[in-house]
Amino acid sequence: MSKTSRKILSWLLTMALVLGLMPFGALGGIQAKADNGIGNIEIKAPASQAVSGSAVTYGVGKAAIQKYEFNAEEELGPNGLQLDKKASVPENQEFASYFIVKGTGTIRGNSDTYSLEVAKQGGSYLEFTVTGTANVTIQVSSTSNSNTSAIGLKGSDGQIVENIENITTIKGSTKQTITYENLKADTYQVLAPIIDNIDPGTASADNPNGRGVRIYSVIVEEDTSGGAPAEGNCPVPTSVSAVEEDAAIKITWEGDECQGDGKYEVAVSIDGAEYKKISGSTTTEKTYTYTPAASGNYKFSVYGILGTQKSAEVESTPIDFTYPLAAPVVSATIGDGKVSLSWKEVKEATKYEVRTYLNDQEITEKFSEVTDATTITIDGLTNKTTYSFMVTAVRNTEKVDSEKIEATPKGTEGEFDAVPGMRIINQNGGLPLLITRNAGDITALQNATSGGFAGAGITNTGFLLTTDSYSGDFTVTADIKVNKQVATGTGRGIFLGAFTGAEEKDQLFTIAARNDGNIKCYYSKFTSGAFTNSATGSGTVLEGTFTVTRKDGQYTATYKSKDGSVSSATSSTESTGKVPISDALATGEVYLGIAMSGVEAEITNLKITANGTTIIDAATMTGSYAPEKTPWDEVAAPVLGTPALVAGDSAKIEVPWTMAVGLEGADIFRVIMYDANGKEVAAETINSSATEGSFIFIPEASGNYTFKGIAERENEANKESSEVSYQNFVLPIAKPEIIVMNAGGGSVKVSWKAVPEAASYKVEYKEQGAASLVLAAENITGIEYVIPSLTVGKSYEIIVTAVRGADMAASDATVIEVKDKVERAWEFAWFGTSTSKEANTVEVSPDKETITLNSCTIKADGSINKKGGKFMPFYDGISYYYTEVDPKKENFVLTATFHVDYLNPNVDGQEGFGIVVRDSIGEHGVNSSTFMTNSASIYATKIEGTVNGSKVSLKDGLGTRFTTGLTPELVSANETTGAKSKTDAFIWDPKENIKQGGDYTLTMKKTNTGFHAVLNHDESNEIIMYDNYCEKLTVLDEEKIYVGFAAARGCNVTITDISFTTTDPATDPAAIPEPKETIDPSYRVTSPTTFGSSDYKLVFESNADGKVIIKKGSQTVEEADVLAGEALDYNTTLSTGQNQFEVTFTPTEGFETADGAVLSTYETKTQNFTVTYRDISTSTNTIYVTPDGKSSGKGTKASPLDIYTAVAYAKAGQTIVLKDGTYHMTGKLKVARGVDGTEAENIVMMSEKGGRAILDFAGCRGNFEMWGSYWHVYGIDVCNTDGNIKGIQVAGHHNIFELVNTYKNGDTGLQVSGTSNETKDKWPSYNLILNCISYDNCDPGFNNADGFAAKLTCGEGNVFRGCIAYNNLDDGWDLYSKVESGPIGVVTIENCLAYRNGTILDGSASGDGNGFKLGGDGIAVPHILKNCISYENDANGITSNSDPAIVVINNTSVGNKGTNYSLYGKGSTPLTFVAENNISYKGSSTDSIGLASLYNATNYFDGINTDGEQITDSMFVSVDTSILPDRKEDGSIDMHGLFELGEGAPSKAGATFTETPGSGSELTYEIVEGNQNNSNSGSSDSSDSDDDSSSGNTSSVSSVQKPVEDTGDTTGNWIKDSNGWWYQKADATYPANGWLKIKAEWYLFNGNGYMQTGWQKAADNKWYYLDINNGEMKTGWIQPSVNGEWYFLDLVNGDMRTGWIQVDSKWYFLDLVNGNMRTGWIQTVDGKWYYLYADGSCAINTITPDGYKVDENGAWVR
Repeated sequence: MSKTSRKILSWLLTMALVLGLMPFGALGGIQAKADNGIGNIEIKAPASQAVSGSAVTYGVGKAAIQKYEFNAEEELGPNGLQLDKKASVPENQEFASYFIVKGTGTIRGNSDTYSLEVAKQGGSYLEFTVTGTANVTIQVSSTSNSNTSAIGLKGSDGQIVENIENITTIKGSTKQTITYENLKADTYQVLAPIIDNIDPGTASADNPNGRGVRIYSVIVEEDTSGGAPAEGNCPVPTSVSAVEEDAAIKITWEGDECQGDGKYEVAVSIDGAEYKKISGSTTTEKTYTYTPAASGNYKFSVYGILGTQKSAEVESTPIDFTYPLAAPVVSATIGDGKVSLSWKEVKEATKYEVRTYLNDQEITEKFSEVTDATTITIDGLTNKTTYSFMVTAVRNTEKVDSEKIEATPKGTEGEFDAVPGMRIINQNGGLPLLITRNAGDITALQNATSGGFAGAGITNTGFLLTTDSYSGDFTVTADIKVNKQVATGTGRGIFLGAFTGAEEKDQLFTIAARNDGNIKCYYSKFTSGAFTNSATGSGTVLEGTFTVTRKDGQYTATYKSKDGSVSSATSSTESTGKVPISDALATGEVYLGIAMSGVEAEITNLKITANGTTIIDAATMTGSYAPEKTPWDEVAAPVLGTPALVAGDSAKIEVPWTMAVGLEGADIFRVIMYDANGKEVAAETINSSATEGSFIFIPEASGNYTFKGIAERENEANKESSEVSYQNFVLPIAKPEIIVMNAGGGSVKVSWKAVPEAASYKVEYKEQGAASLVLAAENITGIEYVIPSLTVGKSYEIIVTAVRGADMAASDATVIEVKDKVERAWEFAWFGTSTSKEANTVEVSPDKETITLNSCTIKADGSINKKGGKFMPFYDGISYYYTEVDPKKENFVLTATFHVDYLNPNVDGQEGFGIVVRDSIGEHGVNSSTFMTNSASIYATKIEGTVNGSKVSLKDGLGTRFTTGLTPELVSANETTGAKSKTDAFIWDPKENIKQGGDYTLTMKKTNTGFHAVLNHDESNEIIMYDNYCEKLTVLDEEKIYVGFAAARGCNVTITDISFTTTDPATDPAAIPEPKETIDPSYRVTSPTTFGSSDYKLVFESNADGKVIIKKGSQTVEEADVLAGEALDYNTTLSTGQNQFEVTFTPTEGFETADGAVLSTYETKTQNFTVTYRDISTSTNTIYVTPDGKSSGKGTKASPLDIYTAVAYAKAGQTIVLKDGTYHMTGKLKVARGVDGTEAENIVMMSEKGGRAILDFAGCRGNFEMWGSYWHVYGIDVCNTDGNIKGIQVAGHHNIFELVNTYKNGDTGLQVSGTSNETKDKWPSYNLILNCISYDNCDPGFNNADGFAAKLTCGEGNVFRGCIAYNNLDDGWDLYSKVESGPIGVVTIENCLAYRNGTILDGSASGDGNGFKLGGDGIAVPHILKNCISYENDANGITSNSDPAIVVINNTSVGNKGTNYSLYGKGSTPLTFVAENNISYKGSSTDSIGLASLYNATNYFDGINTDGEQITDSMFVSVDTSILPDRKEDGSIDMHGLFELGEGAPSKAGATFTETPGSGSELTYEIVEGNQNNSNSGSSDSSDSDDDSSSGNTSSVSSVQKPVEDTGDTTGNWIKDSNGWWYQKADATYPANGWLKIKAEWYLFNGNGYMQTGWQKAADNKWYYLDINNGEMKTGWIQPSVNGEWYFLDLVNGDMRTGWIQVDSKWYFLDLVNGNMRTGWIQTVDGKWYYLYADGSCAINTITPDGYKVDENGAWVR
């Protein structure tokens, strides 16, 4: 049945139903549904046909509307044809019995969007037939973001039907909707038609004839009723009028009101043509506005309609309409001495006038008229001069001007600027010669891969020649080193000498370092199409001194190699019997210099003399030059060649490419390989300078592959290549890797890993020594086979062959001695954090009954050498000898005895051994991922717990660890939210910790109940880890668990007496249900027990809901209900002395935690709590402390306090002054939480001015802990804490530690961290560590002691500024996060120094030794390292330590023993590093940069940026590391020139320490001399005070006020001489090297006293802008140059602002490095996206122009 017949039948069925002529049941498979018994009947296709294109009939009773839909997603996707993406759709393929493909279509689209692509120029199309009248809607796009396609709907007459939107072409891959109305009965084609006025053969992205079109949907709504009667009136119009209004015509009329289905329609007649209905004009109103598309005479007709009825038409009077003439929109493209203008055609313009302006004056001779085009090129312009252009559209006498646009023509890059006295000339069509110069050192690059010096002449070559030509005698000489041969060949290389010019046929005499590795003399008179060349020397290392001279008409070319050997040639000897040189070369004027083709070289000591005069001398050159990048719009898109198999290796596909990469092109170019489904499967990238090359891809499966090239440049839209494909790739069959084991009774089990695409396997064997193999089995589809009936005691060779049709690959032969005993498969793997091939090893005895697991190597003296791995709660880094267990079929008992061969003498709690059952296995040999997993372990390592209310830590104890709750989603995200890791110990007694030489028998049982751990066969102390039927350990791998022996970090063990037995879970006892977890009650008062103010807050916290009763003395003062984890605050007034409180808590009976745990007891608990109140005050609010002060002291000089008492009773606003000397501490000095200052009144603790207090904690097991907030600790030392005890722990908020030194402590010098038992809101935040030093700190395990740390449990806003860390055992800084506690807050480190960390001062101990370690566990936190220096550290200078999101800006890293920069992540977490303006110099290893985009012009990794600019010693004031940094008087770091950037250094890169003055000089105090009474007594003895006027409290910290500025000098005079303006004061002196305020304006003077203008970097390392005309310091918004960039200068100080600023209630973002105002989308260091309008203001709480929502802070709402 034809399509038309089917449609007619459908219409007849519809009408039969409507008229009641056919019962619903007669439709068979067709279902019908009636609504209210009338009309609205829905016809659906049978279930087998119910796809997206099914027809739906509706609206029966007025008009029968048949709806047909083609939906590519439904028709072509998994529910439709189920074809692969990019597969062909065959001709005549039907959809919904209505649409049909003609020609061959193609399935296209992204991963979740399907489309049907039809061919260009109508080569294929989608066809449908309309039998009535129809409205049609189609959704289409072009074939890629950059392409343009023609689109149309063609009828059977070959004409393209007009659509409502007047769309004929579409650009880009975004779907567009096109609508057609009132199509008549006909057959139509949706296609990409030929547009006749464009050459179909022209292939480009902008040619619509060169692309097909992608169809996403077609919806046809067809009226097949033939005009069924409608209800209402057919309105009749009268008196129609038409008037022009707002560039449109408004039509109004009188007439009947519309009723029911009655409507009016409007038709138009243009310039007397017949009337045509206006699409969309149907209305019930009596007015309609029409927008004409052109000028003309318009007349309108209005009529009424009702169904098929139509009233008489009533015409308007004609109206003449003039279409508004628009202003041209002009764009400019710059060229060499020219500017090309283009503009969109202005409708009805008859011509265009083009005017050129210079300095706002028209250049009349450049005036042009353009009549038949919309482009023009204005030539004869001066390069590097800015012109303005205006285009005027003309229609008769009417003219409309465009806006003026500016453009600056540009000649050859660096033509006269690169090398003084020389000119760059690039041959027409050749790639540019790129010159970078630093003083007299030149690096030159010419990227040609073809051309050069050949028989046809000189092509594709760049020249660096003298600007003038010379006759007579001359010498050209230079030291040349070839860095890279872009393309090999005899015609390419670097040529030094004389040239008659730079054209193809010009002549030369040169000496050349050719790209074939030879040194040649090239000379020529271009004759008979041949250049003549002759060898003068050769060598594989092209480096030496090249010289060409001409004397008395004879040339000499000389090459002196690096080893001192010399070879030469002359023009007379070379010409003998050959082509002689011409007179032009011999005696004429020639240009002197260098030509290059396809080579990169370093050129030094260039010198050119002519006739005794020095023309060019590198030794006298100053300054530097670097080329600009080629404008992105001038860079050609990438082109991919035809993919092909690599010769000799059919597993690899080679894809050639052409793309400029580097200055002349992309920052990064990558080629992506897609499989047949459009999924990206591989990518290759290049970011070094190149123009062409090829990438090798290794597909993992047979099939069709497509390749696309993508070129990227920062802040520019990507450029993409066309796709190329390799069809029918066949993956070579790999040989199987087999494991052979005894299966018992003479049987051998052979297993292997599946070979990709193998259809089957065959197994063969032979007795060792036999001649031929015996076939055991073939056509095996599994991955194991048991060979039966072999002879026990004999050895056999086993081979497995993988088979795919005729392709076969055999394994290596494996020999096995057949035994009667069953063997279980065991494997070894090392994996996880900190593991290594060297440290993590296994030794297995031949009988497999003794296993030695190692996790460290040992020095000859018995000390540990290299540690491998670590035990952690949610992941391990281990040596693992394991077997696989099917948890559904096997329970087991594994018992073994572990002998501790070696245990790190200085345990750190992460080493150990044990039996570990894992839910998933790590990847062997991979230490860059954590491999988190659920697990059950019996092991020996650090175990912590609470026993009888006290925390106990065993290092290393024996116990269990049960980790559960990890899901694939959590593992993928590197998170542990909701997961648990619980440990328990067999004996909570440190005396039972493991020891080297000890023997320990461990047993792990798996039953249906869970996992049972037994130590030394003592089942009475069994620990059960409940996991009924192994549900908790089969989450990540549902099919198997992994059971084995493990060792980690610093422990080597030998395992014997191994017993592994299995039972069947089906016959084992049923599971014992898991009891609810119990937790011990924790009810406590957390407020301080000593207090210095009568206003006191008692804070009570519990881990359970319940009721608390507080008594003060015998009186009940508070009764309240409390919730678990929420604090109860009770405010009270203390009395002097002891205040007794009784706190009674009754937990809610049956209380359970959120995860179902219950309390171990619900008894009421009562605790007595005593708070001692003592008001220690003096008249000056200064408390005086001495090393021998007494707790009974009064804080005066006559009666000093001890330090413990002073801290215990401190209060806001007080200053505690410590007398100079050593304080031999007797225990921990702890500032309790709640002993706080305020933001306005800090508590200050400082050394007495002129002295220094040293807190020596030797032997007391104590340290300094700051749990309070708003303290300012100034000018003290903390030293000599015992092993594993930090010097200072900062656990409070808003504290300042300034000029504090920490040294010789038993762990980290100063660490910002809280406790993991508390919520993150209590983690320490907003602390400032200012101008502190930490050095020589060392822990007993040689593992943990850093200089500074902010890790594990620290909150937001912590800052280190101006600090120095050196010679600490571990790292200078450590910002470690770990998985179990999650990310810490962002830490900022600025103006800090780290050097020689990793080894302590006396050299007796060594650790890791990173300078700045900025993360851990792959957790993304955008820590900021800015303006810091790191040198001579034992490991990496700056490392992300797997944090993928750190920000490193303006840092210098030099001479570190690992890498200077190591930026990498972990696992699949995306890398989002920000790195700008960093210098790396003389690192021992190559920098490791995980994000290719960071290799750019601002970063000098490995001492060089992508522009080829190199770092040298001369760029630093000093590189003498015997110079030791110290501090300036204001506390800032003084490097004494060491690694300070000097002249010639990059202007914005590297670290330049700025001043970091603290407020120490502002800290004031007044010590009371006498024995002043305590204020508790209510009186004071003023006679004890030196100042009789003192009374009450005074602020201990004076405000830091900016000095009052005067109006400036008004008495001097400005004087101008040949060097500029300077200012003479009244006393005849003049200002120099600084600022001076003159008549209320600030001016900056250089060292010679001359006024500065423009951008200037002042002594404070900040940028300022000084008016270019009068030198005044500018403030506020400025736009200083023609590049149009805006900057904001501080309104008071004038320095250039960066980052977020708020101006006039609007927020703006200024570039963090350059300070320019940003626009468009930006991503800040916290990972959030913001949209900035064209005026720079941030979009707030709105929808951006491109359709994205931003919140009230401006952040994109994802």
